[in-house]
This record gives sequence, structure tokens and C-alpha cells, in this order.
Amino acid sequence: MEASFFAVALFTLGSFVWDDFLRFVHHLLMHKVPFLWRLHQVHHSAKILTPLTLYRAHPLEVAMATLRNSLSIGISAGMFVFFFESSLNLWTLAGVNAFGFVFNFLGANLRHSHIPLGFGSLIEKIFISPKQHQIHHSANPEHWDRNYGVSLALWDGIFGSLVLSKNTGKLKFGLGSVQNRSLLKEYGLLLKSCKTVWKSQVGPRPNRVFSDSKDHIPWAPHKDSESFQTVSP
Repeated sequence: MEASFFAVALFTLGSFVWDDFLRFVHHLLMHKVPFLWRLHQVHHSAKILTPLTLYRAHPLEVAMATLRNSLSIGISAGMFVFFFESSLNLWTLAGVNAFGFVFNFLGANLRHSHIPLGFGSLIEKIFISPKQHQIHHSANPEHWDRNYGVSLALWDGIFGSLVLSKNTGKLKFGLGSVQNRSLLKEYGLLLKSCKTVWKSQVGPRPNRVFSDSKDHIPWAPHKDSESFQTVSP
């Protein structure tokens, strides 16, 4: 059954809002959970913002973002089919959700740049402007943990983390030399950790320890049989 105009409009808008909320929650957790912040520091250590800064991310964070996208699409699509019992459809522009496309067209791609484009105080309470996201990257402690939103500023307003771009002055970016995270270094550390795990699985293993109620007795497999014998310490 073909979806009605109302159903398509609702699915398009609902998918956009739901996905943006999950992005907000994901971003919030990347800052609040110590292990996740360790990963997200790679992105925030950039001292110069360019559109390519969007892709300056730890590989594990990229993997989590992919899982989040799958969760977002799966839940919204499942709800649409369940309630409307019609073929899945939404409005797209160039293969992208129409609402997301329009938002990006209006300047969202300038978020990672040195172009301080603001939307004005009224609009910035609804939509995140490029300048607001630049505030999020600010090295000024007053701006830390602010403006987590990706498209909508509503979530920051609800959770008390919203900062408007008015009168914020010139911004400096980065985390300082102590916390700076090189993307290439992070990839190197990841490969090194994988190599360590691989060696621990395929390399020689240390003798195991058999434990009774009194003491520990080292043991090893007998060379000539499948049975085991104890070895004197």
C-alpha cells in the first residue's frame, strides 16, 4: 500500500528529529563518559577547524556512530511500518533526508570552520548555528560541555547546555598541548593493541596454575598423553 502524503511527511520529519536526538545523546555521552571522552579528544584536539575536521575522529568513535545510525534508521522505519502499514518512503534531496539537506544547505557545513556564522538569538534556540558549534570546540573552559546538538538546539535547551553565539568574541580551539591527540598516533595505538591481542592468542602460553584449598601447584600437559601431571615447584 502506498504511503499517504501525511505519512511520508511525518516519517521524514520524525526520522530527522529522532536521528538528531540520538546524535545529541551520543555526543553527550562522548563527553561525559571518561573512556568515550578519551576517544572524542581526537576530534576536539584540532586547533584549526576546517570542513575536514568532521572526519578527524577515533576509529572506534566512527564505528559507534555507524551503529547509532543503524539503530536510528531501524527504529524509525520499524515504527513507521507498524503504525501506517504502508510501503516505506520519505522525502529526500540528493538521497538525503530533505530536512537534513536543507539544514546543511543553510550553513551547517560551516560548523567546522573559522567562519562565525550565527543565526540570531531567536533561531539559535531552535537550530544550532555554525558559530554555536564553534563555541562547542572552544578552548575557553566557560564553553566546555556546551552546545552538544547537531541540528536542533532544542535538546541543549532542555538539558541546560545551550549557549547562544551573541557576544562570545573571538574563539580559540583545541585542548592544549598536554591533551592533544594525533589521529595518526591513535590509529597506530589501535593497530598496536590489536597486534598485542593477536600475539597473546597465537603465541606460546604460560603454564597454568592449579589451585586447591591450601596452595597453588604449577602443572603442564604430559607430552605423551592427553592426561595432565603435576610438576614440582
